[in-house]
Amino acid sequence: DLVRYSARAGGWGNVLTVLRDLAPALRPSRFRPVLATEPAGADIARLGYLLERLGIPDTAAPLHRWIEARPERWVPLVPASGRAGVRDPRWRIVINESIEPD
Repeated sequence: DLVRYSARAGGWGNVLTVLRDLAPALRPSRFRPVLATEPAGADIARLGYLLERLGIPDTAAPLHRWIEARPERWVPLVPASGRAGVRDPRWRIVINESIEPD
């Protein structure tokens, strides 16, 4: 929900801050049931990218496996900022804006 509703969550900087604070409580094994419901791929890619950026790649690993199993589709990191930017092939993210924690 943080990633999907980033504007309501206080913006991308705040999303990154909240994820950083929640990181110790995140359990990758609990992602499986959520991923089984076929969530929006763009949200999963963004979340995985942000978790890796925070330095917790083990937590992001199940999300990456889910992305790898899907057809290739590139998504902008920040949807409202367009599709121009550096591409991160691991997450299929177009890094179109710099995001820093609040």
